[in-house]
Amino acid sequence: MLCILMLAGGGSALKNLKKPVDNGTGVGTAQLTEDNGSDPLGGETECVEEQSSGEVEGNDAHRNEAIAKDVLKKGDVVSFGQYPQGENGEVMPIEWEVLNVDGEEALLLSKVALDVIPYNEKWEDITWKECSLRKWLNETFYEEAFTDLEKSTVIKTKLENADNEEYGTKGGKTTKDNVFCLSLNEVNQYFKTDKERQRTASAYAMTKDPFTGDKYGAA
Repeated sequence: MLCILMLAGGGSALKNLKKPVDNGTGVGTAQLTEDNGSDPLGGETECVEEQSSGEVEGNDAHRNEAIAKDVLKKGDVVSFGQYPQGENGEVMPIEWEVLNVDGEEALLLSKVALDVIPYNEKWEDITWKECSLRKWLNETFYEEAFTDLEKSTVIKTKLENADNEEYGTKGGKTTKDNVFCLSLNEVNQYFKTDKERQRTASAYAMTKDPFTGDKYGAA
């Protein structure tokens, strides 16, 4: 499951998103900072990687150096929120690819498939508006992955859920979502080849036996 969300610039929120950096321990920082560069949660942040872990002090110089000084641009990778990604469920920063920037708004796509969640819990004809995946993304995942500060920058996006003419399936009613999946039209817009559309799954997602391509982990 790849996630999509839209962030608002609101003041300097986009500028203060931290791009993944190496702080000398192989661990990237991943907090949305306040305008003064301080950690909004205070104290220290623990970041865990699959084979190593380390701590980053709230006043560490590397944290301040990690603040994006320029407005985000398409193709950038930023860290925002956190979610289990290690094989044993270790919580790690979520990395996002910037798909598009429009003024002070940025459209982000998770770099890896974060979890294995069915489109709907029951086998039935159902549209995006009523499916259980939409509920999970906008309630369970949204609450678990983001702090209140991070949530304040997420835009509730209006989605025109178009019909799929190729397969004759209904798109359903218009929705407003904090977190969502790319539509078919958006996939074709942002990714021109099959290779570009491929994404790996996190070690955590792989423990749930997702369907993958020939190369291990390619979702």
